[in-house]
Amino acid sequence: MKIKSRIASAGLALLLAMTAIPALAAEGRIPVWQPISISPGGEGMYILTRDILASGAPAITIMPGTVAVDINLNGFTIYGAAGFNVIQAVGVDSLTVRNGTIMGGGGDGIFTMECRKVVVEDVKVQFTDTNGISLNYVANFAIRRNIIHAAAHGVGILVDGSSVDPFMYLEGTIEGNLIRECGGGISVMLGSSVAIINNRIEAPTAGNGIFISPGPQQEMPGCVACLIAENTIQEASANGIWLSWFQNGKVHNNVVTWSGGEGIWLDAGSDNNLVLDNVAGQNGSNGMLVDGSNNHLERNVLSQNGFAAGMGFGLWIRTGVSNTYRGNTGRANGGGPCMGMPATTDICDDPSSSISPLTDNVMPFPL
Repeated sequence: MKIKSRIASAGLALLLAMTAIPALAAEGRIPVWQPISISPGGEGMYILTRDILASGAPAITIMPGTVAVDINLNGFTIYGAAGFNVIQAVGVDSLTVRNGTIMGGGGDGIFTMECRKVVVEDVKVQFTDTNGISLNYVANFAIRRNIIHAAAHGVGILVDGSSVDPFMYLEGTIEGNLIRECGGGISVMLGSSVAIINNRIEAPTAGNGIFISPGPQQEMPGCVACLIAENTIQEASANGIWLSWFQNGKVHNNVVTWSGGEGIWLDAGSDNNLVLDNVAGQNGSNGMLVDGSNNHLERNVLSQNGFAAGMGFGLWIRTGVSNTYRGNTGRANGGGPCMGMPATTDICDDPSSSISPLTDNVMPFPL
């Protein structure tokens, strides 16, 4: 009986072992412990098993025609090579990068071009020579919960729709990222239904906190039906939020302070937007500068602006027509020459083409 019991036990253990082997194989993750190039046919889920040091090439290259690649950095660090992007993907259908650190490199931390969809989440990118994360003509994207520090000569996150087709819009989400001491914070060119929400941008060293731009031909909006909400921008060397040709969108509940230029700027062509519940204070020029038309500006707090240029209104509606403003407050702004009415050191409607349906703006007194 004891012999039969032992045989049965051994058989059961063997059966369990044989059952476990397919379960592990079915997981399908491919280990990575050195620089690699992934070509068509090599699609799958990759996982780092140690730190990687690149030399003379990108650490990970995904070649054109590859369909779907998922890279789990698994908490490890990739050290980039001088003169090269750290992770590079061109002409890939689907790419996901997550959960680890990218350090150094002579180009971008993550560079993608002509990809259909890209997801980057929970990645730390530090000390890259140009951009932290660069998406060039990526039709659909999600950039979430990344920490980007010291992208020296670029921006933390770049989304550029002009590289291949200057008339093709891109759509996606940039959410919950921390960006510090990069050349600029977040730049989006030719976006549609893009949400830039809940990001924290500290001390862009050469550019803007958030910059929306049309393509090089200036024939298409920079971002249409887009949302910029609940972002905090501090100490941008240029403008806190610069929206160029930003149309039919919403700018809501952002905080901008200590920028060298404008706090929030809707330049010519930024039309038909709701600008609501923003705070712009202690910026070098104006708290909010509006050059576009048919915008609704409500419940914004715009105080103590104009410290760098020696002048700057809380709210300056400069050349737009038929904007509407109500419920805004501003005090202790620097002011400046204003040809329109009303005109205080806190507000200038120039050339008096906009309307306020109620006298509930307080800048510095009710008007």
